Amino acid sequence: MTLELTVDQFERLTEKLDNIGTDTADLRTESALLREKLNHVNDHLARINGRIGISEVKVTALNEIVTELRGAWKLLAAIASAIGAAAGWIAQHWQGGQSK
Repeated sequence: MTLELTVDQFERLTEKLDNIGTDTADLRTESALLREKLNHVNDHLARINGRIGISEVKVTALNEIVTELRGAWKLLAAIASAIGAAAGWIAQHWQGGQSK
């Protein structure tokens, strides 16, 4: 099978092939630029993930501090209650001892 083309058809075919080549080069350039942008986005995401990890550690530490403070507050309340009870007992007995 032979392909017989006129000069005009051959020129149009050559022009189309040139256009395809130019389009392909443009797409390769665009693809390279998009890869570069994606690499930048990936780097930023890695940094953000690192910061999130640090934040999670800090939040965990703060939660532990809050838990300890709650325990300390309960302890202070218990001590204050004991001191109040002791003061009440002393006052009651002190007054009882003086009135005799």
